[in-house]
Amino acid sequence: MCVNVLPVNSTFLSSMLYEGYLRYRLHEDLCNAFNTVRDYIKAGDRVPRPFFPVHRNDRTALGRLLNWSGRDFFEDDLITAFNNVCSRYSVQDDSLEVVIKRTVMLIGGKRAQYAAPQFLKADRYTGLNNLFDNLVTQQIKIQLAPETYLLGLIGLYSSYVVRNVREGMYYMLTFAPDTTIMLIDADPDKLDTYFSIKNAVADDLRKILSETTFLESWILELLMNTSISAMLYSKGLDKISLILFKLAFEGGRAYKIYETNQVEIYKDIPCINILRNYTSNPYSVIENLHEFISNIARRVGRPDSKEYSNLINALHGLYEFVVLGNPVGFHVFSREIADSYEKLKDENPRIASMYRGILRKLSYSI
Repeated sequence: MCVNVLPVNSTFLSSMLYEGYLRYRLHEDLCNAFNTVRDYIKAGDRVPRPFFPVHRNDRTALGRLLNWSGRDFFEDDLITAFNNVCSRYSVQDDSLEVVIKRTVMLIGGKRAQYAAPQFLKADRYTGLNNLFDNLVTQQIKIQLAPETYLLGLIGLYSSYVVRNVREGMYYMLTFAPDTTIMLIDADPDKLDTYFSIKNAVADDLRKILSETTFLESWILELLMNTSISAMLYSKGLDKISLILFKLAFEGGRAYKIYETNQVEIYKDIPCINILRNYTSNPYSVIENLHEFISNIARRVGRPDSKEYSNLINALHGLYEFVVLGNPVGFHVFSREIADSYEKLKDENPRIASMYRGILRKLSYSI
């Protein structure tokens, strides 16, 4: 038998549980933490609406713990059921303690009697233990203590970004391990600041990810750099690291992770020093670039568009400029957007006017 604290790493299980734990630390109560993330995810007129299916194998544990048997983790009935029981539990010193017993991972000590929900098993744990325990080829089962299970649900609500209906994918955003470790012992004000930044990024990504199925990791990195750097500057922070998970619920049988994109964003991204030579407010230029990238990313989701290759080249140019600090990339971006305008000015004046607007804003920015 092996006893340890759940490691902070980039697995989905660790990311979800520590996301819930950090929310708990911010609000100092399971009920308050859940209701805060519930209000956030229910706020606004969100299309598509939040939806995350319950696996049929989860209903036994959910019935025992919450007296609930719904089909969607975002149903109002689950919110009511959670609030009916959350006051009975509190996070203990061993709530994230891991005990490996034969082929079972117990998280939460002796109280770990509830089979973990299927979404927390998306990592498909095999070979978790060392050679001496003969578990290298075994599938590991996961059981949770009641308060740990509730932390997992809080983590789900806190990290959920959007469901892309066309591709059948779910996107979840959490802190990366280095930021999580830094926040574990942080005071509430610091936690609140970092969560406000993460929420802003999630809101931004939601608008794009709900509309396009084409968003490669380097475009995500570009989007998140231009989205966050100004916020980091305004709040006096140097860096934040985030992970965006892309997963599917395949055939109603199991959750599977398709992509894991970890992005580190710094206050002084490489292009800032270049921009300071041309403007007294480089972060306003970054905000304009972010708006351009967001609009172009939606258009890039149509690979049959006449200017598709120009847009890919334009984004590559901006990546060179923003992330790598190569000033040539800025000129590549301007040239490719100008070419896109020329291609569409007669055929599609509405889209062409967007490109003309980008060029006009660029000339005013610098």
